[in-house]
Amino acid sequence: MLQAEVAEQAGSLEKFNTNKLRSEILFKGMDNVKLENIDKNGDVYTARPNASIHIPLNNEQVKAGETILKMSLKNLTTGSLMLNINGTNFEKRSVNNIYSYPKDNYAFNVQNLQNDRMINISLSPGQYSIKDVEVLFNSYEKYTDSVNELKQSELKKIHYDENSLQGCI
Repeated sequence: MLQAEVAEQAGSLEKFNTNKLRSEILFKGMDNVKLENIDKNGDVYTARPNASIHIPLNNEQVKAGETILKMSLKNLTTGSLMLNINGTNFEKRSVNNIYSYPKDNYAFNVQNLQNDRMINISLSPGQYSIKDVEVLFNSYEKYTDSVNELKQSELKKIHYDENSLQGCI
């Protein structure tokens, strides 16, 4: 659910208070992850064949909501990425590819963690920079309250195209 915006011009909108975000941090950093077939040298991680990262989640209570894995990830060897996160494949083409977008910061929705409470990431071989790993949980418990609060400043006179969404608040 959209909770903030980027405005082209300064206006009368009040700055979004990040304390209003209702995300629970389940995991942060790389200290307690389990690395398989990966060597670490400073901030560089070298993945061999069948490399994987296992991120444990310590919360015991499973509630309705979404689990988001945020991370900065860059393949220092080829620039391309081949990941499998809990059974879902992700591919990012090399920056030299015409269809590639230069992006290193990602947010993955990793659902269905009820049973094993672990995020499993398989990496293709190469050297990687991995930073800012964080797992967040957004509960659906107060979803109706959030929707009603956001209705107070709904977007009107909406205009959109392939690259933007505009309107008045």
